[in-house]
Amino acid sequence: MGSVSYASRKNEGNPGTSRTGVDLARDTVRNMILRGEIDAGSRVVLADVAQRIGTSVTPVREALRDLAASGLVDIDAHKGARVHAASAAELSEIYALRSLLESRAMAEVATLAEEDRVVACTIATRLVKEMDSESDMGAWTTLNDNFHACLVEPLRTGWPLLFNMIETLRNRSMLPVAKIMRDDPALTARATRYQRALVTAVRKGDPDKAARVRAEHLDRVIRIMLKSFENPVSSADRTGVSSAPPRR
Repeated sequence: MGSVSYASRKNEGNPGTSRTGVDLARDTVRNMILRGEIDAGSRVVLADVAQRIGTSVTPVREALRDLAASGLVDIDAHKGARVHAASAAELSEIYALRSLLESRAMAEVATLAEEDRVVACTIATRLVKEMDSESDMGAWTTLNDNFHACLVEPLRTGWPLLFNMIETLRNRSMLPVAKIMRDDPALTARATRYQRALVTAVRKGDPDKAARVRAEHLDRVIRIMLKSFENPVSSADRTGVSSAPPRR
């Protein structure tokens, strides 16, 4: 099963949108992970999720397969599902590839016809405004992901391979992004300043500026992520509860 695209995520939380049990289970588990309710490396218990949303374990099991395809969880036939714990090496590779691909993508979008650019930028601007007032980190991370998805959406037809590669890598970045934002909420304000700069460059049709802004931001993000490996902040540290002894 492929990655979950912006088209399938943009209606999350919309009460007018019909959702199946699998949709509800997938959204619930994703938000639990992004909020830090289930830490990286921790097991996702099907029965607990099913009880929480009032359903059987069957849609939860299917939802976990979807989340495994997007890189949020790992599924082992014998050990069950666990939240994916990315290594520093994995994140470095992901962000090196994202920088190459997404800077090119933003340059391409900035050269599109003005009408196409305006449509994408209008949606992106609305998402930034929503992010400004969003305090729930799970919802904020989803809005952030949708922001970048809508800007690359115009390439879905003309650059399908580039579009799909970017989607895959961005999906694998959601949990690490959510973690650094939870650890330092002040980063959300910096992120929205960057997002406005990117929208401005794309709207003005400036490919060089759009590519540069995207690459510089991704470079800043990976540096913050790698620092978190040097100075980890646990869920207990964030809530003021004594943490367990460090692993040896």
